[in-house]
Amino acid sequence: MSTTQPAAEVANASRQAHVAAAAASDGAAVLDFGEIAGGELLVSTPCREVLRVVGESTLGRVDDYDRVNRTALLPTLRALLEANGHNESAAAVLGIHRHTLRTRVARIERILECSLTSAYVRAELLLALIVCEYPSRPAP
Repeated sequence: MSTTQPAAEVANASRQAHVAAAAASDGAAVLDFGEIAGGELLVSTPCREVLRVVGESTLGRVDDYDRVNRTALLPTLRALLEANGHNESAAAVLGIHRHTLRTRVARIERILECSLTSAYVRAELLLALIVCEYPSRPAP
């Protein structure tokens, strides 16, 4: 279902209803559009596929590095992304010193060849993490 819309917005209401219907699991009740707020991109198959490719080509490198080197960079990246790029908050969640976090972030940036100071990069990586469902490993 869409959110309540004035008659002049029937096209927008139709789009919202379509997205809400696509978000419903097989056999489940159709959701209200407002119930999926913040997750609309994640219910779109084309968006999920793009994010999966992004995740496999970027996050996969971090995951491979973790496996080979017995590090916990992927959980560090997840904590940083979920903390909206705030180093101190991410360090607190991980139970590590902020300098340790900065060292890990620098390593992640070298692996990914990008800067995590960019909100756009962080947003794309967070969505890719969600879609790819990489397991969180505990930080050493």
